Amino acid sequence: MGAAVTVTDRKSKGELSDAVKRLAPSVMLALGSHPDKVFSSADIIVISPGVPLEIKQILSATVKGVPVISELELAYQVIQALGVRGRGLDKEISPIANPGLPIPFLAVTGSNGKSTTTALLNY
Repeated sequence: MGAAVTVTDRKSKGELSDAVKRLAPSVMLALGSHPDKVFSSADIIVISPGVPLEIKQILSATVKGVPVISELELAYQVIQALGVRGRGLDKEISPIANPGLPIPFLAVTGSNGKSTTTALLNY
């Protein structure tokens, strides 16, 4: 979608080799540490589940006004942006009943029961 993405993790490239191979070549990597500059120069920080918000670099970025959101929030924002007619979907094929309203979004999170709950919601 045109974003300049940087992935940062305290683990080394070797420890993350399988995941790193799946990333697009355009994704910048900051592995083995969390460089302050990566966080302070970001337009937005997307945090993976389980990452504590108390990390020094995240706290510093929020003080500077950098928004910090979850992966789930990013997914919601992308779906809303792409799904509105005229902003990503052809008018004739849009599955949106009322394109002026937000697209319904249902998220299932937690440690247990996501697959079962998701399957039940499909009925």
